[in-house]
Parts: sequence; structure tokens; C-alpha cells
Amino acid sequence: MFLVLVLFCSISYGKSNDHNYNQYVKYKQKYFTAILQGDKKAEKQNLTELIKYGDKAKMQTQKFKASLSAMGGEEHATTTEPITKPKPTTKPKQKQNDTIKDIKVFENTISINYVNDMPNNSVKTAISNTSKYKVENYSIKGNLKDIDKLFLKIDKKYLDKIVVYSLDRSTIRISLRDRKNISSTYKIYDKKITITIQQKDEKQAVLKKTKIVMLDAGHGGHDSGAVGYRGAKEKNIVLAVTKKVTKILKDRGYKVYNTRTKDRFIQLKNRTKMANKMRADIFLSIHANSVKTKKRSASGIEIYYLSPARSARAKAVAAIENKVDIRSMGKSSIDIFLMARNRAKINESNKLALDVQNNMLYLLKKKYKNVKDHGVRKGPFWILVGAQMPAILVELGFVSNPQESKRLTNKTYQNRLANGIANGIDAYFEKN
Repeated sequence: MFLVLVLFCSISYGKSNDHNYNQYVKYKQKYFTAILQGDKKAEKQNLTELIKYGDKAKMQTQKFKASLSAMGGEEHATTTEPITKPKPTTKPKQKQNDTIKDIKVFENTISINYVNDMPNNSVKTAISNTSKYKVENYSIKGNLKDIDKLFLKIDKKYLDKIVVYSLDRSTIRISLRDRKNISSTYKIYDKKITITIQQKDEKQAVLKKTKIVMLDAGHGGHDSGAVGYRGAKEKNIVLAVTKKVTKILKDRGYKVYNTRTKDRFIQLKNRTKMANKMRADIFLSIHANSVKTKKRSASGIEIYYLSPARSARAKAVAAIENKVDIRSMGKSSIDIFLMARNRAKINESNKLALDVQNNMLYLLKKKYKNVKDHGVRKGPFWILVGAQMPAILVELGFVSNPQESKRLTNKTYQNRLANGIANGIDAYFEKN
């Protein structure tokens, strides 16, 4: 059940657009990463920021304050709003007008460069048509003086026209317009967004010929995995999607191996052994999710990477998927075993998971409504333990959900899932 062009999206599709909440989530992730890396200084710094923004966002931070206090931190000095008295002789500092430094075009790539780090939820895309053009709009957080006077020129072999204007006080729009269908992707860095336009009628370039990818279609044979709405079987869905990902990656020049290409069962421990034997650069185990009948409204995609579970959700999924392999091990033994075997690969697996998740969401949300993002999570999955390379477990959706089950068995939906996974892999290798 379990179980990231030139495209990378680190966008958060979180519950709130509130700045303080997003900062709270950001520093919470950095705090846990610092714990895993054993970096005490970064742990304390990120914990301090986590508490500060958590208090502003009215989140529960008492346990974090206790942790900071135990580390010798002065949490009260940083987590409460200071009482500020007006100073008649000092004018309040004005916010910087321009958050975007410049926008430039290099061949087929538009580069949006920021003065400082970008805000969360930086990019939204929408496709539309006019009587003359196919249009793809990028709504980008930020502002630039005289943006309405900016003229961007690009070679006609990529695009007929680029229109740039201010959508509102805090958002600009870059509108790509062409008489043919537009093929564009975007990627986000710390202080830059790039939009890349593929040449008209051009086949995707062959990439990363030296990279080896091991794809694992979950379950198989007597192990059907989750059986969902109207008898949809996880083992069949994930095999179909895995075959599509395999073809796409091979067309792009990757060396791709599969743990299974037909309906047969393979023990979990032997799947990563195959990846190690082939010296794979990354390992992806592809699955579909399920919940009890009473909760079949649950839907969405999520990705796990190996680490002792930190949430009830991760523990519940892992408990189902691990089953026989580690049921005889106690919790503390499992945690120690997982961390000892895989500490060096945790961060890289996290990066891979984010790239795949964000790219899957991007392609699905272009066409389908109500696609939920359950995010990237940590979990103690036995199948990832033996991998000697970055390894993730992809949950494509819930076969127990009537609507999502229909989508998961639909070839068009499967194609978008497969392309999203392949694009995420591209994005990961481009940065690592």
C-alpha cells in the first residue's frame, strides 16, 4: 500500500497561507533535520525560531519551549512579542519596495531573481485559451518597480510571446502565449525561480545517461496489497504506473531496473538487495493507500522516507506495510536499527521525496480537482532499510476512495502520475 523540465517545486500546499504559520512549519522541519544530523547549534537556533513563529500563529509550543529550556535557551526572550514603546524621534523602518531584483531571459529560460529569500506559496499556474493563443499563466509572489514596462523577448522556436504585468500589489504574472500547445516547467531555488520552455514539437532531451534508477512496484502475486473500491487491487495499479515511469525514464536516457515486471511476489528484503546489486543511484517503491470502509473519503498522495516514525499517521501506515518482517522487533530496537543503517541517506531521501511529491502534485492539479497533498513524511518502512542509496516510498492515492480509485485505474491519470514521478527524478538529479 505504500508505498521528485527542468522542474522543481518546493511549494507548500499547506493548510494556511498565513506567514507565521508557514514560518512555523519551515523551522519545525529544519529543527527535526538538525536533530537527525546531530547538529546541536542548528537544533537550538531552529527551535527558537519555531517557537517564535508558533506563538504568533497561535500553535501549541509548550513542549518545544520545554525542550529549549532543557538546552539552556532563553525561550521567553524570543517567543513572546516584545512590548514596543513609540519613539517620537525615530520613524518606523519602511519595507523594501521591490522584493524581485530582476527578470531575465536566457535562451529558453526565464529567470526571476529575488532580493532576499522568497515567500512561501511563491508560484501558482493556470492554463487558458484565447481566440489567438494557448496561454499558460504563472502568478508569482513578489513585486518589481515598473514591471508593466518590462518587455521579455524569446526565440520564436520556443514561444510566440511573453507578457509580464502586475496582478496586484504583491503578485506579478508572467503569461506565456503561443499558437501551439505550450510545454513549460518551473523550478524554485532559495532566491530564484526559473521557467523553462520546451522547443515547439521537440521531444524531451535525453538526460542523465549515467544515472541508474531502481523502481519497485509494491506487492504482487499472492500479496494483492490493498483491495479498494469495486475490487481495485493495489498490486495491479502500482505495476501499471511503474511500467509507465520505466518507459518515460528510459526515453530520457536513464538506466532503469525493476524489482518486478509481472504479477509475482518478492520478499521486501530482496527488493533493496536488487537495487544494491545494480548499484542504483536511487530506489523508489511505488504503492497505493487505503483506509477502513468508514473513512473511505480519505484521499491524496504522500511520500515516505526512512526514519523512526514521528506521527501516528506514519506509524499506522508502516504497521500495515511492514507486517511480518519486523513484527518480532521491539520499538526501540527498530528505531536504533533504522537510524544506524540509514543515517547518511536520510537527508538525500528527504530531498528526493520532496522533488517527486511536488512534481506529481503540479501535473495532477493542472487537470484534476480536489487532489490532496498529504506531504512528505518520515516512517519506519522495512523495505527502505536495506537500500544503500536515497530511497523513498510513494503512495499514489487511496484505492479505498471511490473517486480516487477510479482515477488510479484510469490510464490518463496514471500517465500524469508517471510523468510527475519522472519529472521529480529529473529535478533531484539536476540539483544533486
